[in-house]
Amino acid sequence: MRAMATHLAMAVQNAMCDAAVDYVDSGEGVGTIKIYTAAMPSSANTAVCRQTLLATFGLQDPAFGCVSAGVATLAGTPITTTGAAAGTAA
Repeated sequence: MRAMATHLAMAVQNAMCDAAVDYVDSGEGVGTIKIYTAAMPSSANTAVCRQTLLATFGLQDPAFGCVSAGVATLAGTPITTTGAAAGTAA
């Protein structure tokens, strides 16, 4: 199967990015970024199983600034970092 290049209009890119940012900023508490060992699961619906959690970074609330040109920029540096295990990030 041959790969096909896809181009999205900037308005679509911004809308998709806004949706991701809104999801991270929704709910109670702050959004997080988690770093694991081993490769990512094959999809977002596949459970983390072989991976070991190395660290969790707590983000500011809201975590991102306004989307521009299809890019959301992290609002400052993470406010907390929690080390969970030793290892090498994949």
